[in-house]
Amino acid sequence: MGAWLDGVHPDVFYWVVLVIAALVFACFSRVAHSRYGHALRGIRDNETRMVALGYPVYRLKLAGFVAAGAVAGLAGGLLASHNAFVSPAMMHWTQSALLLVMVMLGGLGRRWGAPLGVALWLVLEETLKMHTDYWHWPLGVLLLFAVFHAPQGLAALFERREGLAALFERREGGR
Repeated sequence: MGAWLDGVHPDVFYWVVLVIAALVFACFSRVAHSRYGHALRGIRDNETRMVALGYPVYRLKLAGFVAAGAVAGLAGGLLASHNAFVSPAMMHWTQSALLLVMVMLGGLGRRWGAPLGVALWLVLEETLKMHTDYWHWPLGVLLLFAVFHAPQGLAALFERREGLAALFERREGGR
């Protein structure tokens, strides 16, 4: 990443990564509400309809894939810079499965789903590791709870709660 970002100053590295993450999140948030984001959502829902409407589906999907790959490459570069080491263990299938579990826990397709899932999983993992050697068990129970009681993820529970609160406010205001 550069000589000035060599890990000697962990505080500087933290703030650089935080700013980059905030910029990427804000940029993707903005793109999701643009015409391009709406076109991608349309392609996800019904690709045939979008082709019939005249959208260049292949080019739109390719641009999204390239953007996702660029952000993933940036994240990998930051991780390698942070660790100053890249291990083949990072390519093991369990790493991909862990990321999928975190996203499912937070909520697939929700803006705050993945960050919520990652934060919850990592905080619980580190907290449980301090208290027991059997830290996998409670996390497995949490995942089962999320699958059965919150299939849309934990972020959907917050959205549903806000939606119910707004519904009750409208009912009470109408009296």
